[in-house]
Amino acid sequence: MDIIKKILHLDRRIIFLTLFIVLLITPFIHLEMKINITNPTRRIFNDVEEMSEGDPIIVSMSYAPFAKPELYPMTLAFLRHCCMKKLRIIFVATNEAGMSIAIQAMEEIKMEFEYEHGKDYVLLAFNPVLSAVMLGMGESITDIFPEDYYGNKTKGLKVLKDVNDYRDIKLLMDFSAGDSPVWWVVYANTRYNQRIGTGVTAVMAADFYPYLNTGQMIGLINGLKGAAEYETLINHTAEATEKMTSQAIAHIVIILFILIGNIAYFIDKRNKRKERHGTA
Repeated sequence: MDIIKKILHLDRRIIFLTLFIVLLITPFIHLEMKINITNPTRRIFNDVEEMSEGDPIIVSMSYAPFAKPELYPMTLAFLRHCCMKKLRIIFVATNEAGMSIAIQAMEEIKMEFEYEHGKDYVLLAFNPVLSAVMLGMGESITDIFPEDYYGNKTKGLKVLKDVNDYRDIKLLMDFSAGDSPVWWVVYANTRYNQRIGTGVTAVMAADFYPYLNTGQMIGLINGLKGAAEYETLINHTAEATEKMTSQAIAHIVIILFILIGNIAYFIDKRNKRKERHGTA
C-alpha cells in the first residue's frame, strides 16, 4: 500500500513543521487544561493562605535570565498571592541579576495591588558574601542591609517596622536555578529555624525532595508545571498555564506520530510476510 510506504519514509522535516505549527497556533486557541495540584505546591500555597495581613516574608531571587522561562511565571504567581494577602515582601538576591528580575516582577503587579516600595515591599541591596548575609540576617536584617537597593536607609522603612531577624519572618521563599535553597536550609533553617520554601527548575527538583521529607523545607514549586499549579490555586490563569497547554498538545502530537509510525511498520511487516508466503 502506497500510504504505508509514505508513512514509513515520511520526511522528518514534516514532523518538525507540524510541531512548529501546533506550538504556534495553540496560544491563540485558548484551550482549557485541567492542572492537577501536587502536595509540595499546595503546601506553599496553604502556608501563605494562613498568614495575616502585614505579615513579613523574605523572597530570595536566585536565578538569572536564562532560567526565566520556568521560574519567572512561578515568581509572579507567588508574588501575586502575597499581594492578595497584603503581606510585606522583603526581597534579597543571591546573584547580580536577581534583583533586576524582582524589580521587573513588581513593576508588573504593584499597580494592581497598590504596593509601594518602602511601605509594602523593599528591595535590599545585593551582597556577594552569601554565608555572611544568611547568618547575619539571623541577628539583624538592617545591620546586614543598612541601605536598600536604591540607597535609602533601611532603618525607619515602614515595611521593616518590627522586623529584626528571622524570628519575625513568617516564610523565606527562594526561587532558584542553583543550589541556594540548600544554603538557606543550612544557614537559616538549621541554625535559626527559619521556615523555608523554594521554587526551582524541573530538572533540579529531585535534589530537594529529601529536604521536604525531613521538614527542612515546607514546600516546593516544581518547574513550569508547578507554576501552572500555583496559578490554578490563586485562580489566575497566566503564562505558565498557557505554556503547559501548548506543551501537552505538542506531546499528544508526538505520541500520535509514534503510534501511526508503529502501526504502519507492523502493517508493512505483515504485508511483506504475506508476499514471501505467496511467492513460496
